[in-house]
Amino acid sequence: MGADGTDGVNEKRLVDTFIGLVKIDSPSKREKRMAEHVRQRLADLGLEVRSDDAGSTFGGEAGNVYGALRANPGGHDEGGRSRGDSAGAGRTPLLCAHMDTVRAAPGLEPQVRGGVIYSDGKNILAADDKAGVAAILEALTVVRESGRPHGDLRVLFTVGEEIGLFGARGAPDRDLGAGLAFVFDSGSEVGTVIVDTPTEVDLTIRVIGQAAHAGVEPEKGINAIHVAARAMAALPTGRLDPETTLNFGVIHGGVATNIVPEDVEIEMETRSRNRATLDRLVAQVEGAFKDQAGVAGARVEIKKVEAYRGFKLSEKDEVVQVAMEAIRQIALEPRLSPRGGGSDANILNLRGVPAVNLGAGYNDDHTSRENIPVDQLVRAARLVLAIIDVLAVRG
Repeated sequence: MGADGTDGVNEKRLVDTFIGLVKIDSPSKREKRMAEHVRQRLADLGLEVRSDDAGSTFGGEAGNVYGALRANPGGHDEGGRSRGDSAGAGRTPLLCAHMDTVRAAPGLEPQVRGGVIYSDGKNILAADDKAGVAAILEALTVVRESGRPHGDLRVLFTVGEEIGLFGARGAPDRDLGAGLAFVFDSGSEVGTVIVDTPTEVDLTIRVIGQAAHAGVEPEKGINAIHVAARAMAALPTGRLDPETTLNFGVIHGGVATNIVPEDVEIEMETRSRNRATLDRLVAQVEGAFKDQAGVAGARVEIKKVEAYRGFKLSEKDEVVQVAMEAIRQIALEPRLSPRGGGSDANILNLRGVPAVNLGAGYNDDHTSRENIPVDQLVRAARLVLAIIDVLAVRG
């Protein structure tokens, strides 16, 4: 496979597949139709298919979808080794993308203009991450229709990624069955290899003050919203350094304008690729809220959870080496890059399956401006095929 385009990827079929996928509305927790669709696609391609009940862990209606394709021995590499012999789990690739979208997009009608696929301007396009799903499905279609040699292959399409990587967390170890994982879920150009990601800590902070009549006796009240506002004003927000961010995301509080608010809850997150920096930042957040509560005579309750743990890889890691070799095989130059977001690759690395997150070619994800150039979608499918080929040769 190479730059001459003889790898078998069918651009029209791939675009049709992608458009069909994005028209299936599948926000987190409501992935059932999408899961049923990809299950059937994998079964039609001759894969062994199953699902789990990961959705039950977070109130979702569907679980992860798994596919397995046995090795197809045949042909030989330059050293005379059989290409496609199963190399066991140590070299079996896990091709991964997620089925859920960051929000609902009912009635989405994507548009193709100038070689780029756009949303209708009112919805997300859902290329995050249906571009990854489409690329994997197209590569598997090429493998099956061409009879090209390959080793054992595993596929994992996850649920609940956008709200906490829940699908990857809930996947039973026995169902992963792979030695190297390639996650197609980065809003960057194909050829990008994400090798450095942050750890994220989410905090839910409740400030408890004292209710009172706001017009008659406000002196008897302790305004929980004001206490929380003073604490937030004392903290930095946004990008704090090249590795670290903080965001106040959701605020719930108050009952009516004539009541001094007794209770407010803030949902926020902190991320950093430097764990020591992250720990200091979390302590700073906790201290700011406790200090302001103490001054006002309020109480504060803080719950914190590690949403996911960062990973750091290098060219010494085999999963990175395979990705780079495959990228060069499709005539691109690999770019090793950090990223400020998490993906299923974070969970897979934590669970002992070396994983990289790879650029899937879409832009402006999570917005109504989201788009993907057709040539990027084609390159993503070609990269999946190249990974399969590289591992077949490596044996």
